[in-house]
Amino acid sequence: MNDDALSLHRMLLKVPLFEGIGAAALGRLTAGANQVNAPGKTVIFKCGDASRGLFAVVSGQVKLALQGAQGGEQVVELVSP
Repeated sequence: MNDDALSLHRMLLKVPLFEGIGAAALGRLTAGANQVNAPGKTVIFKCGDASRGLFAVVSGQVKLALQGAQGGEQVVELVSP
């Protein structure tokens, strides 16, 4: 495993969703994973977009929001590690 993959593997070990997963399964997840560093205000995906995979928030915070009927933003949830 190269340094980037090892770093990603260590980050995934901290995600509660992956607690108790076997080493082989976590290795397969790590092999197919990409780390995304998104600065504030970055739109990761929009409602209706085709799925590009699973996102796990390792640090920082992500705001899940919908656009309201009047064009305003309706916050659904704030997600953090």
